[in-house]
Amino acid sequence: MMSRLACVETGEDGTPRLRVGRAVYRAVLVSGMTTIRSDTLHLLERFAAAGGRVVFAGEAPGYVDALPSEACAGFADGGQAILCEPAQLPSRLRERAGIGAIVSAQGAGGEPLPGIHAQVRRTEGRTIAVLMNMDRENGLRDVTIRLRVPVGGARTSGSGTGGAWADGAWASGSRANDSESNNAEAGGSRANDSETNDAEATGAGANGARGNDADATGAGAIDAAVEAWNCLTGERFAVDAVREGAELVWTTDFPPSGERVFVVTDGQVVPEESLPAAVRLADAAEAPLQGPFAYALEEPNVCVLDRAEWRLDEGDWRPAEEVLRIDVAARRELGLPLRAGDMIQPWYRRKYLAESSESGARLSLRFAFEVEVLPQGELYLAAERPDLLKIELNGVAIDISATAGWWIDPCFVKLRIAPERLRQGGNLLEVSADLHADYDLENLYLLGSFGVVLNGTQPTLTRLPERLEAGDVAAQGLPFYGGSIAYRISREEVARASAKLREADAGGELYAAFGEGAAAIVVREVETDAEAEAKADAVAGGETQTAARSGAHAAAQTVVWHPYEVPVSGEDGLEVKWMLTRRNTFGPLHQLPVLTPYYAPGNWLTEGEAYSEAYALVPGGLAEPCLRLKLPAQSRSPDGA
Repeated sequence: MMSRLACVETGEDGTPRLRVGRAVYRAVLVSGMTTIRSDTLHLLERFAAAGGRVVFAGEAPGYVDALPSEACAGFADGGQAILCEPAQLPSRLRERAGIGAIVSAQGAGGEPLPGIHAQVRRTEGRTIAVLMNMDRENGLRDVTIRLRVPVGGARTSGSGTGGAWADGAWASGSRANDSESNNAEAGGSRANDSETNDAEATGAGANGARGNDADATGAGAIDAAVEAWNCLTGERFAVDAVREGAELVWTTDFPPSGERVFVVTDGQVVPEESLPAAVRLADAAEAPLQGPFAYALEEPNVCVLDRAEWRLDEGDWRPAEEVLRIDVAARRELGLPLRAGDMIQPWYRRKYLAESSESGARLSLRFAFEVEVLPQGELYLAAERPDLLKIELNGVAIDISATAGWWIDPCFVKLRIAPERLRQGGNLLEVSADLHADYDLENLYLLGSFGVVLNGTQPTLTRLPERLEAGDVAAQGLPFYGGSIAYRISREEVARASAKLREADAGGELYAAFGEGAAAIVVREVETDAEAEAKADAVAGGETQTAARSGAHAAAQTVVWHPYEVPVSGEDGLEVKWMLTRRNTFGPLHQLPVLTPYYAPGNWLTEGEAYSEAYALVPGGLAEPCLRLKLPAQSRSPDGA
């Protein structure tokens, strides 16, 4: 992209500019790069030779075009670029490049907040500041934002009523990750360069800034409108800000990993509309929502079959082992290539290496499971490439041509199983296939209206619970389930919690709030009553447990990040769709610790202390449901009063 879109040019004021497409930069920060393209390095050298500012924060890239090179270090040591440690960046930028911070974030005591990263852009008549809390665990309240903006004509920001500004209200869809941010730290440390666009980092880093030396218009005078933008919903709110010299100052809050987007419109620009005022809310009290709850599963429950006795050809049966470990052991015994991230793809072996897919052996597997309560309704076995398998359940062959569509992904083909083929007590599923270089041995999955109880590595099919408690569903008959669960919280339970909160304060706003653990949460207020809730029961014929649904449904509200809360009236029942992940279905299922920073093929075949023979599952299910009362927060003045 840089070779196609970037060039060095001279601005109207005679200073050098780096143009990348429509963006123009006066300074470039390089940070967190291991290798750099040679054409990008030559571009930076031309930019520096023309008088542009290039800054290396931390170590300069040690590779060029992925080959070891001292070119970047020589570039910096030659005086064409600034080389410094990240902690020295603000002072070095001020000393060597004359760049000062255009935005800063300060805590309640006036201390800088380096965990707030920011990026600022200047467009025609507008300054756009995006700030993010990089802390996944902790939120921040009463954060003072100082933004250096040109002084324009006198104008007050729009005002109005409504538009509650709760924690997380302005998150725009992105979340902090565990890697170094590409944006600037706003906590008085890194700087932003803002004329047409701010300094752009070629690696991870921040944006530099040239200070605005315009005269102050007097503390408190407002000559620009500050708006808070919710990039998820498109809502805009007017923010109460004051001017202190060349800076606009206001107060905000950040949830964990929360983002704020502020847009400042110059005074000479006519506002399009009068906006409602942004109202900061603070938590005042909570009341738990108590179960058990009626519920509905979005898809059939699943029992993972990943452990089997095995043999090759007519050899002796070997002790039960995890399927992927059987695959490794059998391949080693037969001299077949192992499946791994560096394996040669089968199509390449056939086309260019002339390897035959016929050599190998007949692999037989015996999966044992218990049945406590015979499931009712439709029952399926999901398998990959069932056309290559011979399958018997309790000695009776399963017709592999009796397919019933696919499950989750087209590669998982559903085979119909007559429920009467199961029996109370022990059951045996026998599978055989020709194992060769092109065959991938994978787990099997039983699907239907049943619960699953785990006794170590032994699964037992039982009945689904009539209702679910809040908390992990693994111990409630759903250890491998990875779909959505629609919980129904009755109108009476919501009213009870609401009344308890209103005893403390009749005002404020109510939110339905939850703990962590979902891929996403969808909340809908539903009119219902005790009689309808009493009818929630398993549907005759063995269909998945469902909750009685009656009355009008309000618009659904989706939550995917902190804080996990949505505004509610407190007068109706709630339907909470808790979206799980597929982790407990497809694994890794035996890895310790359960959560790791990344996942690769090796995570499914851990060894030693990193392996658990018993299932190591991720907790999932409705977490910490409550009603939360919020009241308007008391804003601090910029001087901390």
